[in-house]
Amino acid sequence: MISHPETTDPTPTLVAEILGRLADHDRAYPGTDFPWVEEPDTVEDLDPETLDGWLVEAERASRVATLLRQRVEALLLVDVDRHGPVRLRDTLYKPARNTDIRWSDDEAPGRLLHWAVDDTETPAGAADRIGKVVRIDARAVRQGEMKALAVIRLERRQPDADESAMERAAWAAFDTFFVRAASGTGPEYVLDKIPISRAPRWAQALRNGERRAPRKEPSP
Repeated sequence: MISHPETTDPTPTLVAEILGRLADHDRAYPGTDFPWVEEPDTVEDLDPETLDGWLVEAERASRVATLLRQRVEALLLVDVDRHGPVRLRDTLYKPARNTDIRWSDDEAPGRLLHWAVDDTETPAGAADRIGKVVRIDARAVRQGEMKALAVIRLERRQPDADESAMERAAWAAFDTFFVRAASGTGPEYVLDKIPISRAPRWAQALRNGERRAPRKEPSP
């Protein structure tokens, strides 16, 4: 058995206890929200350093839960491969060939889009048809690749373009197709977790534990 160094940090134990209560609640009341009123969940209860530690442990729990699921699925596959398919409650477990769908050749994506919009008459009609055929979604667009394409096209037109022009071209391409709007679902604000290497310069200048003053709401 692999041994692990002991730790005096109480966070893993506390998070494990919370996860246990979450599991018990889900087991007893599937699909219902957990009564967080019984747990510390306000700014007054926990400081940001403690909350950061809790988040680290919660993310670790998610990773190890995935590892456990994958291991159990592998063991079930061995069982049904050896002894045959089995129904347990409302689920059938059986071996299946691992396959995926791939393009028939490098030109197939272009041919598909051309085929989908060939008989449409307007950009709106073409967008609707493409959306139905390939389920296009703004969140699925690779923004970095799209901005890079805009920069490449600018360099072809203006070989001497400077970095500022390239930045403007990249964002102009983005603004041509997208707007940032309220989600419409879920809370008004969500936690934005950014690696410090990719954070704004003002954030990179902060020391560990140091804050920037929050923005003040405009006066009514």
